[in-house]
Amino acid sequence: MGLVFDGPKDGARSLADAVADALVNAVAQGILQPGQRLIEVELAGQLNISRVPVREAIKILQTQGILKATPNQGARVASFNTSDFDQVTEVRLALERIAARHAMETYKREPRRLDFLRENVSRMQRASHWSDWAELRKLDVAF
Repeated sequence: MGLVFDGPKDGARSLADAVADALVNAVAQGILQPGQRLIEVELAGQLNISRVPVREAIKILQTQGILKATPNQGARVASFNTSDFDQVTEVRLALERIAARHAMETYKREPRRLDFLRENVSRMQRASHWSDWAELRKLDVAF
């Protein structure tokens, strides 16, 4: 399947959060396709972890609408139609406005924190120039 999983990078995040991030990145990169069924035991084997954090990650992503679960059929990557995409875009724009307002206050106090964003935007521009859509999706999620 090609999941990239490094485990939790700091003590503040749980193993389930790290698994959820890996699954989101796989969806963003097109490794996991809409409608694709996720099997806990297979994911746990691929990631070399127990099924418990995989199960928790699936629950997290269900609440976020990234995965859909059906009783006795497991979880699948959610499919998005045009209406769903429009709603997500509208919500994202509203959240990004709020985040930008709060970020401006932080960056005024700590201008060095902008370095990460500048580098990310630069990488996004390169990926766009080379039509590397998988990399662009990954960078967009990181942004």
